[in-house]
Amino acid sequence: MSNHLGHTFDYGIVGGGIAGMQLALALISDPFFAEKTILIIDQDSKESNDKTLCYWEQGDGLWDELITHRWNRGKFVNSQGDINELNLDSYTYKLLPSINFYNHTKSVLTAAGQVTWIQSRVSDVQLSQESKAVIKTHTDTYAVHHCFDSRVTQDYEEIIQHSAMVYQPFIGIDVEFQEDVFDPSSFTMMDFQYRKEENTAFFYILPMSTRRAFVEYTLFTPQLPLDMNQYIPHIHSYISDTISKDPYQVHHTEQGMIPMSNFPFHQDNSATLTKIGTAGSWVRPSSGYAFKYIEYYVSKVIANLKAHRVPSYKLFNKRHRMMDTLLLDLLQVENKIGPWIFDTMYRKVETPLILKFLDGNTTLLEDIKIMNSFKWAPFFRAIGRQIV
Repeated sequence: MSNHLGHTFDYGIVGGGIAGMQLALALISDPFFAEKTILIIDQDSKESNDKTLCYWEQGDGLWDELITHRWNRGKFVNSQGDINELNLDSYTYKLLPSINFYNHTKSVLTAAGQVTWIQSRVSDVQLSQESKAVIKTHTDTYAVHHCFDSRVTQDYEEIIQHSAMVYQPFIGIDVEFQEDVFDPSSFTMMDFQYRKEENTAFFYILPMSTRRAFVEYTLFTPQLPLDMNQYIPHIHSYISDTISKDPYQVHHTEQGMIPMSNFPFHQDNSATLTKIGTAGSWVRPSSGYAFKYIEYYVSKVIANLKAHRVPSYKLFNKRHRMMDTLLLDLLQVENKIGPWIFDTMYRKVETPLILKFLDGNTTLLEDIKIMNSFKWAPFFRAIGRQIV
């Protein structure tokens, strides 16, 4: 094993994924960190389009030159097939292929002389008594003044015993018809009318043209493992029954799983270690949305570093985490009422306010307005379970 402890990097980033790359890009883009050295270690070269990144925001954003599609209108379809048109008002829903993000960020980072990228698997991160962190791979050892670690070290089965835990597995196909079948000006946020079981499962549709769209089947479920390939025939049936019976070409298939939990992953943060991404509680527990959340947390980390505070200082809103906990509890224990919860929210609450809440930017009065749109009984049951 090679030892590089003679040279200490200012910052070490374990994991060159969405969180790690956003953080590295923010560091080198701020003149305050111009003299800082940055080490990034990831076992993957990030050369594939491994996920479809979608997010909403108001006005122009940091990634506009990388997005391929945007929408200002959408729709929600409940389990009875009733359609609720969604007016996003000042918000825009944007689609960013991950390969666009990877290619752009890698290009900028490579051009920065202060960044060292190592392709390897990290086996351990140890905190030394010299206010440093030691990052170990299977062949090398590196010292950094502060480590940002994206690895989730907790076992999910253990998390379930102490915290609300819901999984969001999904599988989607990129389809193209020979005739016009889609409205490219509107996307489908959730369509509950074609669930395979009586649980919280829905279709999600992103039309990229009049003939091409990404059609995804998503579940919020407390149960794993789950073979998502079993739902591919279900996706094809949905397309045939609700979109068009005409033949179509499948360009590619995408699947994954997002953990949704109120578990305090960030409890491992210290003066020399900050957990990031899923491992740092940077995923919104109640929705699984992460991309814009990561952008927000990165900006807070940068501000804390410039103020000479620990990076994780006051990152989290306790009120919103409490509300997330109640929703997660219901999805975990009373999963079948999930479609009712989302139907109520999208029927009774203005779409911009929903998006503002999911962004974690609502005030206490706005949160009360949202909660008053629901029947309280299920949430009282969730509160009772949390107290016990």
